[in-house]
Amino acid sequence: MRQVEAAVPLMKISQTLALHETQMLRDAAELVDERLARLNRDIRGCEDPDSRGLLDAWEYLTGFGFVACQTFLTATSNYGKRSRYEALELGPRHVCGETMAALVDAAANHWKHHTEWDYQNLHKRARSIITRLERLGVVANDFGHYPVGTAHVKLLASREATFGNLVPFLERWRDELWG
Repeated sequence: MRQVEAAVPLMKISQTLALHETQMLRDAAELVDERLARLNRDIRGCEDPDSRGLLDAWEYLTGFGFVACQTFLTATSNYGKRSRYEALELGPRHVCGETMAALVDAAANHWKHHTEWDYQNLHKRARSIITRLERLGVVANDFGHYPVGTAHVKLLASREATFGNLVPFLERWRDELWG
């Protein structure tokens, strides 16, 4: 009887912490989206945004947004009953068949680690990340196709590519994790 009583407050504490993580994610999404909106205006108004470095800035800032989302996934999965990798298989699925959580995780990992990879001799984890992004329809090689920004657009195909529009998918993931 005592173990059950102790478990209830612990679960409420975990859910409270996860709700706090959700609010921090919303705040981070708002911050990144605000900057991306300005950057997108600059890109649309520029004759050659690639040579001006605007697309590199878009890719970098989008990667930053994905890492904020990945931090939410990692922190929130720590409050659940499943391993992080089991947790990534939960929640809404994209039309490509992958979960939104797993695609967000792959995009964040690609952005963080792609400069370390030897694309002629990829290790297992790198291949897994690239394969997942390719299922989304993203070219994720070392030839400058802006894979992270492209992943963001493809993830939200029928919606405006903002991190604010991605948050509800991650909230549904969180809710399933708690289920």
